[in-house]
Amino acid sequence: MLNNIRHDIVYVSCPPYPQTLTALLLKLRYKIPLVVDFRDVWAQDPYIEGSRLIKRAVYKWIFPFLEKMVIRRSDSLIFNSESALQAYQIKYPDSADKMCVIPNGFDEEDFGAYKPTGSKDVLNVLYAGRFGVGDRNPEIIMQALAILNDEKAPIKFTFIGDSSPALPALVEKYGLAAVADIKNQIPHDELVNMMGGFDVLLLYQENSPSRITPVAGKTYEYLRAGKPVLAVCPDGDNAKVIENYCAFYRVTNEYRPEKIAELLREMIRDWKNNLLPVYAIAKNEFDIYYNRKHLALNLAAIFNDLCGRKV
Repeated sequence: MLNNIRHDIVYVSCPPYPQTLTALLLKLRYKIPLVVDFRDVWAQDPYIEGSRLIKRAVYKWIFPFLEKMVIRRSDSLIFNSESALQAYQIKYPDSADKMCVIPNGFDEEDFGAYKPTGSKDVLNVLYAGRFGVGDRNPEIIMQALAILNDEKAPIKFTFIGDSSPALPALVEKYGLAAVADIKNQIPHDELVNMMGGFDVLLLYQENSPSRITPVAGKTYEYLRAGKPVLAVCPDGDNAKVIENYCAFYRVTNEYRPEKIAELLREMIRDWKNNLLPVYAIAKNEFDIYYNRKHLALNLAAIFNDLCGRKV
């Protein structure tokens, strides 16, 4: 195709990462600019998965070597968080001026049929996504729910999108069958509409000492949904996004069931007193800056800039 039609840009979004090498070869062969978009970071991934042998061989030697080669020869590098940008600018100072941030966001069309409602009998909490990836361990969440269940608190958790056996095993271990509902993956548009029927949206990220603190993709949809958010996450980008834009939230970096239970008690109290909003618009023009149409304009600006350069 490239032999027959002149193209202006090679754009690659990752993960997965092997196609960055193919894109680099295309850039070198056809002399056109290369834009590499790291939706998740590569060799500096704060949540490295796999066996110890794989970690040692791949993440310590192979990935850094390939990443360095791609970064040095690319024309533009895009990251999805400020902490990722800063970490890579420090590691690759000679390439820092061609790095920028375009965060993840939300698609307004996904919310065309969205109708927020509130619960009357129990506080309904939703966790959307999977555990078992990014080192996420659901046990402290289940332990917090067990504390509240022992207190006979009016609360119910729904987990959507996780088909691993870990959740059912924990439900049985802590006797939570009456207050925990586990559902497999459902279509994305159906999930967005379901968010409107919950009182609190739960966000959980495993703790990490890394300077890179990823922002979960669902964070932006949670905020657009206008529901109260309970976030258990490290200090950093994800917490800042919630604090800057969410109209009603609780955030903690304490990975203790007692702390999570305490925050849920506060939300139950607010819910009982009609202080928990059914819907509250996100603050600080969130709906403009994180709308994917606006983000696409930022990407287009990078493309337009590169098209005016000589390779």
